[in-house]
Amino acid sequence: TSHARDFSVTCLEQLQFILMGSFLAASGATVMHFTGMRAMHGAFTTQWRPRWIVGSAIYAVVVCFVGFWIIFRLRWKVKDQWLRMVSAVIIAGAVCGLHFGGMLSVRYIADNESHDVCQETQNQHDKSPNAWTTHQL
Repeated sequence: TSHARDFSVTCLEQLQFILMGSFLAASGATVMHFTGMRAMHGAFTTQWRPRWIVGSAIYAVVVCFVGFWIIFRLRWKVKDQWLRMVSAVIIAGAVCGLHFGGMLSVRYIADNESHDVCQETQNQHDKSPNAWTTHQL
């Protein structure tokens, strides 16, 4: 009975680390993705959909958890190398799903006034060959 209790305590401690690792991995991808989306500027206004933002972040945590669980909890049951490949594909799926959901979380709406300003700026750059840095070989 003592041995079974020790095993369950060890599993719960490892579960805590796997859950924390999943949260950190998904948070890093989420912050990177939405920071990049927030940094985009152009002839448009943005309309955010908070449900998609939260949903894509939760999806990333859950799928990362599944991938990490395979790596750290099932590795002793299956000794084949394919298990690591499966978990890598699952974690990559978490990142892809996060990005897909993240792109659904925003709507870009064309802004005609901004478009005119951007077009004028582009015209000015086109007139001046030194406006853009170019490298010629």
